Amino acid sequence: MENLKDYLKEKTKSVRVKLFLIMTILVLSIVVFLILANTFMIENYYLHSKKQSLLKAYQKINDYVDNSNINSKQFELELEKIAINNNFSIIITDQYNTSIYISNKDYKENMLERNKTKNAKILYNKDKTYILELEDQNNGITFLTLLGK
Repeated sequence: MENLKDYLKEKTKSVRVKLFLIMTILVLSIVVFLILANTFMIENYYLHSKKQSLLKAYQKINDYVDNSNINSKQFELELEKIAINNNFSIIITDQYNTSIYISNKDYKENMLERNKTKNAKILYNKDKTYILELEDQNNGITFLTLLGK
């Protein structure tokens, strides 16, 4: 047992072993930090980022509606650009809930078909604009929905 202790003391004095131990501890510390950051911080950052993107897109659409003809081809192109650049599905309806514009034709059918959501959580509520976090009961996917007037 004494020989083992002496052997370990002798080996840990070498630069090569010290460098190996330091690098191992450093790499393990970084991996643990990344796992903790991913577990506790990334989801909140993602939700905040998506919420800001939704609000910017909503403001852009409202500005465009106020300043142009909503039946024009240019309006549709601008909406398509917003939907594609932000990975959104956009549905614009009138006060009678009649669709004026739908960026993804399948989206509305799927939403009407599967209008079974649970755990609705309001993330934003200001000036008749709401951002809801919803969970689809069929497949457990969580998604954000913006409703505005």
